[in-house]
Amino acid sequence: MATALQLCDKYPARADLVFLPGHEGLDHMATNREVFLFALAKFIGDAHVIAYSMGARLVLWSLSLAPRIAEPSSLTLLSGHSGLQSTHDRPKRYSQDLSLALRLMEMDRDSYRSFLIEWNKNPIFGERVLTERDLDLRTRAHPLGVGSALAEYSTALQPNTLSAFRELDCPKHLFVGSKDEKYKIIANQMIKADPRAKVEVVQDSSHDVLASAPRVILSHLDRLLHEV
Repeated sequence: MATALQLCDKYPARADLVFLPGHEGLDHMATNREVFLFALAKFIGDAHVIAYSMGARLVLWSLSLAPRIAEPSSLTLLSGHSGLQSTHDRPKRYSQDLSLALRLMEMDRDSYRSFLIEWNKNPIFGERVLTERDLDLRTRAHPLGVGSALAEYSTALQPNTLSAFRELDCPKHLFVGSKDEKYKIIANQMIKADPRAKVEVVQDSSHDVLASAPRVILSHLDRLLHEV
């Protein structure tokens, strides 16, 4: 999150930071799914969109539901997931997400802070270090809201968005960590769906490419805005 704030600080007159439902203390419960996704699709129209992980999923999800509302000027996805390809995988995934969501909903803020420290040890994040500032920013969200968002916006509920991704005519850029094997496969699937899209494998990075290689992302944003 700290790096996302850097992006907004660098372009204060041109950047908007969108917090996901249930995050940043906006609400303890996630906003109605369809209301939020349609609002998101409308909001990002004509914008240069940069979205990471769950945010990338929700951007794709919103554009798949509302393809005619608006189209971004460009779309940059950092460790983005286009959705499960097999319907057989959905029940198991939803069960996993719901179990974690219910666990989060029972936490107080102190427990949530401890959870974030443990969660960061997940191998997908590699050597990422959460500073005290990172933890302070993340714990501004209430665990009840985060759990609600996980249940409401589970990957298991997201449609496969490859066809919607292919139909977008705007420039599309995918960034994925060289150590993130799962998401490299997903990025390849997206490139196969639309060969016009460009993928950059960020060396020595795991899932959170925004944290591990902020200069790469900032340079990419500079190039996009200078082309305008």
